Amino acid sequence: MRHHRAWQGRHAARPYAAVDPIVIAAQLIGQLQTIVSRDVRALDACVVTVGSVHAGEARNIIPERCELKGTVRSRQPEARDAAEAGLRRLCEGVGLSFRAGCELAYRRGTPPIFNDAGMLQRTMGAISAQLGDVAFDYEPSMGGEDFALIAQMVPSFRLLVGSSQPGRSDKVHNPDYQPDERSIAFGTLALARTTVDLLS
Repeated sequence: MRHHRAWQGRHAARPYAAVDPIVIAAQLIGQLQTIVSRDVRALDACVVTVGSVHAGEARNIIPERCELKGTVRSRQPEARDAAEAGLRRLCEGVGLSFRAGCELAYRRGTPPIFNDAGMLQRTMGAISAQLGDVAFDYEPSMGGEDFALIAQMVPSFRLLVGSSQPGRSDKVHNPDYQPDERSIAFGTLALARTTVDLLS
């Protein structure tokens, strides 16, 4: 998502002489929250997040433009299409409502990733045979992963290897992340056994 452009900035004492992009941005951010609740099917997963808002440098000047940046995440193609259509409609509408330009630069990132059911079943069997009882529960995530592009072309699975140390609940993308490095060997064994079983 990207910016609103007002016709021109003005001094904060004369807002009637300007088109205030910050007010417009505030309206748009509020309206974007209706995309998931009103445009996307209730049973589909979707997230619309504004992660950056930037406008102006001075407290007493109405700026000429405001830039919003954000992300859309979904697990179903229909939800992805609905979210993009909603963004385009709301940007156009808010621009018309406030007599301002509203430009949307929308780029689709990686698609959602899904494990191939057959590959997943064989992988789980191979890992259990090599390592014994292993937890396979995993909550679906809205995180992006470029491995999804490979999974669109060939049957694939995404293997997550737990790396927490006893007494810790470390997560990646964390400055205090301290993994149990033994997980590297477990992951290697799991992949090697799965490869042998799949190719035999």
